[in-house]
Amino acid sequence: GRCDYLVGFVSGEHDGRAVRKELAAALPSYMVPREIRVLPELPMNANGKVDRNALAALVSRASAPPAASGS
Repeated sequence: GRCDYLVGFVSGEHDGRAVRKELAAALPSYMVPREIRVLPELPMNANGKVDRNALAALVSRASAPPAASGS
């Protein structure tokens, strides 16, 4: 599943609602993520950069419909 809205990620001891409120005060509305996800730490790739593919996978899994159970 594809996510059709902006999702922001932060790490550490943050409150997602507070982060979104701060962003809304400083940015135009179209630049404010609809959702802020707080992670213990951001995933890193082999080069030591934030792994954007891993973050996208987190969003895809969360927005995917539940798998049908076989009976």
